Amino acid sequence: IVFFAALFAFYYRDELSAGVIALSISYAMQMIDGFGWTIRMAGELESDSVALERIREYEDLPQEADWDTPGGVAAEWPEKGIVEFKEYSTKYRPELTCVLENFNLKVEDNKKVGIVGRTGAGKSSLSLAM
Repeated sequence: IVFFAALFAFYYRDELSAGVIALSISYAMQMIDGFGWTIRMAGELESDSVALERIREYEDLPQEADWDTPGGVAAEWPEKGIVEFKEYSTKYRPELTCVLENFNLKVEDNKKVGIVGRTGAGKSSLSLAM
């Protein structure tokens, strides 16, 4: 835009005053800033719209189970600090395959346990299960 403003100013230099030429080049430079601002605002609008679409998708997710256990928990629970899994299986969604299947673990009272393994071994899934 500035190039064409300068080109027209050069072409019509005998017919236009120096002030008008300077003003046209100055306005052309301001238009470039305005175009940049417009493009930036359009990008922000698009990213905000994507965030809004994600919120709408979260509204349609099935409701999770309540935190409360039906029937309550016994007053003497827990008697000991033992963590035990017996043939535990879990999956992230009903239609997917199990991420942990027939998992067995018993951690005795006052013991510390570290969970280690390769990528995809189920460390995070086990942590979520606990």
